Amino acid sequence: MPFAETIDFALLYSSEAFADFSATVRELLGLPVALYPPDSLECKSLFRNSEMSPLCLLIRSHPDGLHCCQADEQARFARAIATRRGLHARCHAGLIDVAVPIFHRGAVVAVLSCGQVLPTPPSEAGLDAFCAVNARFGWAPDALRAAYFHAPYLEREKIVAGLKLMNLFAEHLCEMAHLRFAWEASSGRQLITQALAFMQEHLGERLTLAQVAAHVHCSPGHFCKRFHQVLGISFMGYLQQKRVEAAQEHLRRTALPITAIAFESGFNSLSQFNRTFKKMTGHSPRSYRESFRATID
Repeated sequence: MPFAETIDFALLYSSEAFADFSATVRELLGLPVALYPPDSLECKSLFRNSEMSPLCLLIRSHPDGLHCCQADEQARFARAIATRRGLHARCHAGLIDVAVPIFHRGAVVAVLSCGQVLPTPPSEAGLDAFCAVNARFGWAPDALRAAYFHAPYLEREKIVAGLKLMNLFAEHLCEMAHLRFAWEASSGRQLITQALAFMQEHLGERLTLAQVAAHVHCSPGHFCKRFHQVLGISFMGYLQQKRVEAAQEHLRRTALPITAIAFESGFNSLSQFNRTFKKMTGHSPRSYRESFRATID
């Protein structure tokens, strides 16, 4: 993986640091955490939609409710980014939401979001108040009651403590991810360097991805992924490229028959050699040799 000077949203979301953080918040507060790009409402999360607050799922099932939620999120995220600190506030539906901006080296990378908790312990009076605020959506009373009494609730003290935890972690999340990716990039380059040396040494032999991966003590799947991340080309694409380069050298400097060159360069058949060589060079092996000789003469 190329070394990243800064952490972007994709790297942050896929990091072990974010996975660990999400699990910690879930364990301490019982709330799922979503990660949003700073300029989009397309969130990423490590939980299923069914794990969201049932009230939020109900609200978002109505087109007007979804629109209100998205507008509310945009405004809340913008305030959090502007103040560079996390905040908690009531959403349009009357639930408590938390937004925490994540900065890395001065630039906003993402916004953490969680919450959707009731502002008071669930009660008949609380249900009546919630219904009054959200009457415009016209939900069936039974569905609304069921969702309300299954919605999460946290005391204000826990919300404030959770927000402090998220603010503190957000300050270190990117650096943790950055160090992790830097380490992976370094170890990945070392692994691929060893693999390339082995491939060059055995270029003319029957060489498979599994063999090379085993040589560097790596699973084929992980090796294949790391190979492409470091070099920007697939294992087979690179192997064919090097074999064609070796064949070009033979065609220029030796009088070996083309069939012998094909097998000497590691190809399994003459037809495979001809097809691959022409695809990569635009010439057949024979025309390549003839054109090279013509330039010398």
